[in-house]
Amino acid sequence: MGNSHSSKSKQGSKKGHSERQSTSQCSQSTSSTDDNLTPKELETLTEVFRSLKKNVNGVDIIPEETFQVYIGLPKELNLPHILYGPFCRLPRIINGAQTEDVFGLTYECLKTSTVFYCEQNQKSDNRCGARMKVFFESLAEPTDGEEIQVSCGNIYDVFAGTFWVMKTYFANLLQDNLTGDQPHSPVTVPPNEPALDLVLSQLAIYQRKARGENNNFSVFSSDEMITSTVFEHFVKRNIPGILKVWRAYIYAKFYLGEAEGPRVGRHIFGDKEILPNFDFSSEILNLGNVCILTSFLPPSAVHGAGWSILYNGSEHGYSMNRLETRVFKYPGPTLLLVKVFVTKVQGSSKGNIAKGGEMILGAYVNEPWRFSKQFWGTNECQLFELSPQFEVFPSNNSNNAHVYCSASQGIGFGGKIGQHQLYFDNTFQAGKLLNDPLLDNITYTMSHSRPDFQIEFDIIEIEVIGLGGEQAKRQQNREWQFEEKEANRRGNVNLANKNQSRQILEMAGILDISAGEMETMRAQSEEK
Repeated sequence: MGNSHSSKSKQGSKKGHSERQSTSQCSQSTSSTDDNLTPKELETLTEVFRSLKKNVNGVDIIPEETFQVYIGLPKELNLPHILYGPFCRLPRIINGAQTEDVFGLTYECLKTSTVFYCEQNQKSDNRCGARMKVFFESLAEPTDGEEIQVSCGNIYDVFAGTFWVMKTYFANLLQDNLTGDQPHSPVTVPPNEPALDLVLSQLAIYQRKARGENNNFSVFSSDEMITSTVFEHFVKRNIPGILKVWRAYIYAKFYLGEAEGPRVGRHIFGDKEILPNFDFSSEILNLGNVCILTSFLPPSAVHGAGWSILYNGSEHGYSMNRLETRVFKYPGPTLLLVKVFVTKVQGSSKGNIAKGGEMILGAYVNEPWRFSKQFWGTNECQLFELSPQFEVFPSNNSNNAHVYCSASQGIGFGGKIGQHQLYFDNTFQAGKLLNDPLLDNITYTMSHSRPDFQIEFDIIEIEVIGLGGEQAKRQQNREWQFEEKEANRRGNVNLANKNQSRQILEMAGILDISAGEMETMRAQSEEK
């Protein structure tokens, strides 16, 4: 990677004047970044730099080793080593300068890089694609006239650090929920993450397909090279929010510093609510899966959102009726998750899917669940596969056939009634997943790496997770309580009306009166 070690090999006879010239250019081109920071942020960043800097050949820089320690990631992760080069190069890339002759992490380079990572510059292009392009270029080694490429190994290291930060937050959040107000030591999580292998393998498959290798579904190799075009396409479709976690993490490190205490445990981001809060045990999800989900779900369903289990098939029962009583009237967005056992596979391009294997499939549903004879939902809905391959299937904006929910027919996503892209029967015993270009009314984007497959499966487990927080859950409870009261009220009114109608008909001689009733009426008359 382009870090201090590679930079040193490029300096040679240019050391001295050219180094100072490069640093000067960086300083001049980024001086306007002060306008993007508050006085407090600028003061904290300056103090952090002063505490870490070292004078090298007359220039104040943060050495790479010092930078690695301050970032605070486990030694087993290579991310701090990889990030040092981008922090040094980002200012010049953003301003269109050459990326060679990187000297070190000066104050101006640190300021520009943190503004970029934290998205503090409101005048710059903060669109996902534009930011990813700059980020990707900063990871690449400087080359002459070649297409910019980065190895899968280096991309893996970047994502591994990102996942470690997220898992650390989630693990300590769960521990906080267990211990309540009792203090506890920060929970440490292992640096490796198996779910990340699926992400990188799918990225490698995208790259192979771009080279014409349409049926190479093997796991990624660290030395496989990824182009900027493929990387941007993959990230935009599958993990558009992957860098959001760094926005909060870098902000806490360089703009909050240690002024409010060390950033550990669930406070790793300071007071920023960049990830969801949850306190439940899922039969389908693990922390790695949750990290993947937070990388592509809409920000409103992630940033500080409260996640809770609404329905679990093995606990609440496998039926549409059970789903209705647990999920309907919930006003927030939801995740439908299923773990399935594959019973039949057809198609010319199936990838790693095989009969007898397991899959984890899901859907993000942005509207409240309901029974309907028509499709409902919007283009925010999306389907996804978490295992054995990872891929997101967003809406293609071509029609409105997003969600179909029928008590008698089951649940379907996309396509047309009776022939859906993803389908579960109304007993939650079986279903189908179709990726067929000949399917009528395709609603969700087809798989990029596997153009043709049809899968039948048995359902092992099914869950629905509410993403709307406690307020949504309370509103759901109020709706059900109101409906129950209304049902009781209607029942009492109907009973009273029935008795009154009977008396009128009896008095008119239209309705026969039993002997017992007649005797009672006579006794009452005699008493009078």
